[in-house]
Amino acid sequence: MRALILAGGSGTRFWPLSRKRRPKQLLALEGERSLLRETYERLRPLVTPGEVWVCTTEALAEPVRRELPEVPPEQILLEPEGRNTAPAIGWSVRSMPEEARAGAVVVLPADHRIGDAAAFRETLGRAVRVVEREDRVMALGVVPYRAETGYGYLELEPEAEPGGVRRVRRFVEKPSAETAERFLAAGNYLWNAGIFVFRGSTLLGLLEKLQPELA
Repeated sequence: MRALILAGGSGTRFWPLSRKRRPKQLLALEGERSLLRETYERLRPLVTPGEVWVCTTEALAEPVRRELPEVPPEQILLEPEGRNTAPAIGWSVRSMPEEARAGAVVVLPADHRIGDAAAFRETLGRAVRVVEREDRVMALGVVPYRAETGYGYLELEPEAEPGGVRRVRRFVEKPSAETAERFLAAGNYLWNAGIFVFRGSTLLGLLEKLQPELA
């Protein structure tokens, strides 16, 4: 598998602690390691430095390289312009060598806090195995514990498939408080973690089919 870490950002969410040249993923919010470094360390048992790509901006190129000196410099990808998550993923996957994107690619944000790294890797490994076996596009979700209006949601089909995999019926962007309460009570909604696993070549094919302008 390969890993693609999304590490752009404008530094607005944790202002004034974060700035344009030091957004949230470059901050050490617990201990001494930045969120970006923690993201990389969580992946280390699964990938080598040569199997990691990072999508960031021209302004953050040097700080990101300093945080991740092991990652080959040519695999620190600098977006030509900020266009949100889907364009960043598509452009980054297209920028990877063909042989790298032919297999499973794990895409994950650089600014998550994950308490149980081993459980996270086990879940990620299950998703990778499904992708390698069935060529699906997988999304990881978080079981919600409050009616949060600041996150997107995944609505799941009621029945689980073998291995505990659930099909996603739809993505729902940040809901109203009333809708979020309904999602929480329904029991078949997850917070969208923004973590995806797919064959890179499959994703590019889907973009060309479903979002030709973006492709």
